[in-house]
Amino acid sequence: MVKLDLVKSSNAELVSQPLVAVFVGGTSGIGSNTIKTLAKTHGTTGKDLRAYIIGRNSKAAESIIAECKASCPSGQFFFQQVNNLALMKDVDKACKELIKTEEKEAAAKGETPRIDILCMSSANFRPFDPRNETSEGLDTFMSLLYYSRARFTTLLLPLLLQSSLPAHVISVFGPGRDEAFFPEDLSLRDPKKYGFISSGSHAAYFKTFYFEYLAAKYPGKLALCHYFPGLCFGMESRCRLGSSIRT
Repeated sequence: MVKLDLVKSSNAELVSQPLVAVFVGGTSGIGSNTIKTLAKTHGTTGKDLRAYIIGRNSKAAESIIAECKASCPSGQFFFQQVNNLALMKDVDKACKELIKTEEKEAAAKGETPRIDILCMSSANFRPFDPRNETSEGLDTFMSLLYYSRARFTTLLLPLLLQSSLPAHVISVFGPGRDEAFFPEDLSLRDPKKYGFISSGSHAAYFKTFYFEYLAAKYPGKLALCHYFPGLCFGMESRCRLGSSIRT
C-alpha cells in the first residue's frame, strides 16, 4: 500500500493548479470523504477549485458542501440530484445538466469548460440478494459498478479531454475481483452463475477492458484507475490519483 505521507504530498502537488472535479455517488462513504479531503487540501495550498457532487441525498450534500466551504472558502461546490444512478436515462440527464453548468461557470471565468478529475464510487451492496433488473433490463448491482460509470465517462469524455493534467478517471471497486468471467452470459441471466462474487468479477473485467480501450485510444490524455480499498466503507479513502491505468 502507498504510504499516507506520499499520498498527502501527491495530493498537495495536484492542487497547486486550478481543478474541476466531479464526484459520482459523492453524498456518502468514500465519495463524500474524498471530496471533503480534496477541499481541505485545496483550502490549505491550492488554487481555484470547482467541484460537482452527483447523488441522491440532498440533505447530506448540504452538509458536505458546508464543510467543504468552511475548509476551502474560495472553492465552488455544486450539488446535482439524481434519482437513480443505475438508470442510463438518469445518467444521461445528469451529464447533460452538468455539462451545461460547467460551460456556464467556465465562460464566466473566461475558461475552457473541462473536467480534471472524475471520481465514481456509487454502489449498492446487498450480497445475498438475487439478480434485480432495472426498468432498462440491466442488473442493478452491475449497472452501478460498471454500466453507469462507463456511461458517465463516455458522455463526459469531451470535457475530460480538455484537461491539461491529463484528466484523472477513478472508479472505486474493481481490481482483485476479476476471478470469473462468462463470455457466453455477459448479463449473468443464468441464476446458477449470478451472485455477489460473479457480478463483481464481471464488473471488474468490463472496467479493465473499457479503461484499456480508452488508454489506447487517447494516449497521454487520460489517467485511468480502478481501485479496490476493501470492504471498509466507513474509513477515509486513501486512494492516490494515478498517472496510468491501474488494476
